[in-house]
Amino acid sequence: MQVPQILHRLGLLSYSRELVEEIKLKRMLPYGSSLECSIRAGSVVAVEDIKEQMEIQSTNCQASGSGGSKRKFNSVLIDFFLWDLAKLVESGKHILATEATVDILPCHRTRSIYY
Repeated sequence: MQVPQILHRLGLLSYSRELVEEIKLKRMLPYGSSLECSIRAGSVVAVEDIKEQMEIQSTNCQASGSGGSKRKFNSVLIDFFLWDLAKLVESGKHILATEATVDILPCHRTRSIYY
């Protein structure tokens, strides 16, 4: 559940006011509810967008003369990286944890075997 949290913190995933309130109040979001599904779907789309942008940047670097072949990136590895980043921010061991400009929301709460 840390991936949506860090995507939101980075400004790559936005939440409705209703969802922000539910998360701030630490209310359980039922598995399969429209709010919970919107978080999961938005996270998948955001990670795929990150992957696409990484591939575009890789192609642009190649075109500018850095050589090498076009790189392919893996969504699962991006997801793992984001999870690790969220844990670092949560523990205060990353620069994002010290920025006072944006508060990080807690993780959403959903009981499921799929997280």
